[in-house]
Amino acid sequence: MPLARAKRRERPIDAFTLRYIHRRVCHLTPRYALDLIGVLAFELTNPDAPWLTKQAFTILSTVLRPGDVGLEYGSGRSTIWFATRTQRLVSIETDQRWYQKVQSLIFQKGLSDRVRYQYIPADESNPYDPYRSSYLSVAEELPRQSLDYVLVDGLYRDECAVRVAALVKLGGLLIVDNINLFVPSRSRSPLSVASVQSGAWEQFLSLVRNWRLIWTSSGVTDTAIWIRSD
Repeated sequence: MPLARAKRRERPIDAFTLRYIHRRVCHLTPRYALDLIGVLAFELTNPDAPWLTKQAFTILSTVLRPGDVGLEYGSGRSTIWFATRTQRLVSIETDQRWYQKVQSLIFQKGLSDRVRYQYIPADESNPYDPYRSSYLSVAEELPRQSLDYVLVDGLYRDECAVRVAALVKLGGLLIVDNINLFVPSRSRSPLSVASVQSGAWEQFLSLVRNWRLIWTSSGVTDTAIWIRSD
């Protein structure tokens, strides 16, 4: 979720969003400055593109098909972008004001028949979050190996990733945004971690260990695409 997205949401800035703001303004090496300019230029010239890396966007633009069915945890420009290119999408959002904005766009663009859009006010910062179970259970309501693509870009990212792995068809895509904040890599993106950040991430990596992985990076953030091969 880049700073631009945080501004568009007009929501109170939580700890997770603060990490992105900090990343964009506190790593001003020459290399990072060039990377950031590249990201901003891509966002300006592709105003309808999902907030993913340019490489991930290019891959998805190539492989998604009109008959595909998908799920996303975390809505936004990706919701409209996916819905205009595929047959059906289940989308989950936790912020009410953002939900209303995206819902309005869905109606304006005539995509209501393609998107099952749900508002679930989960709050990962609340250890007693009463909506956590409802949020995570959306994945459990869908048939195994029924989805062509899944985007994990919302709350409880590690637990969502574990649950959605079973939903992806053979050859289907599991996309995790900002993956460098949770899983170690050789990425130069700021705040990239040196170790796996939770037991759930360890479980996820075990589930997808035989899948093909395409790890993309903008130097500002990373997007990983796992392709089911077993």
